[in-house]
Amino acid sequence: VSATPYGVATISSIAPNIGSVAGGTVTTITGTNCEGVTAVNFGATPATSFTYNSPTSITATAPAGSAGAVTVTVVTPRASTITTFTYANPPTVASVSASGITRTSANFTAVVNTNSYSTAVTFEYSTSAVFSGSTTISAVESPIATGSGVTVSAAITGLVKGTTYYFRAIVVSAVGQNSASGGSFSTMNDPATRRWYNGVLFIAKLVVS
Repeated sequence: VSATPYGVATISSIAPNIGSVAGGTVTTITGTNCEGVTAVNFGATPATSFTYNSPTSITATAPAGSAGAVTVTVVTPRASTITTFTYANPPTVASVSASGITRTSANFTAVVNTNSYSTAVTFEYSTSAVFSGSTTISAVESPIATGSGVTVSAAITGLVKGTTYYFRAIVVSAVGQNSASGGSFSTMNDPATRRWYNGVLFIAKLVVS
């Protein structure tokens, strides 16, 4: 029985070529002669999983790693071939808060660390604690090029008076994403007017539409 005449494998690219230190980034490795691939390694660590798609494509999930560049090795019956993948830390949210709360509006503020990669920041809010039917709005300053301790904000309108809202900030970069909850706040309700008449306290509620 003769061996299958695979050619020498080559890698032309890996996309994305950057991912979180936590692992889990699904990459597509493009090249030639990938038949019979037996292993894909990120540095000295095997991929969490890999799938042979075609002679020119392999899908591999990056394992957890330390920040920095590693060599990605694709092992085939004829030879090994390599490319580079970079591990980095995803952006984080240091704090998120709500202020200036009225009957129908509020201001959201977050402090963000980009960890050296351009980061998009959005605020998500909902009357549900699990954020079903939520609304999202981008921070005015989004995307942030780079920086640590960067303050971003967004003005929210169209809220319902006398209602509790849950909110959080979400940060996304090429490396990955994170979020942080700001808890909840309640919009103001209509004010009540108190008047005494013949020794009796009457409370009239002023309805503002």
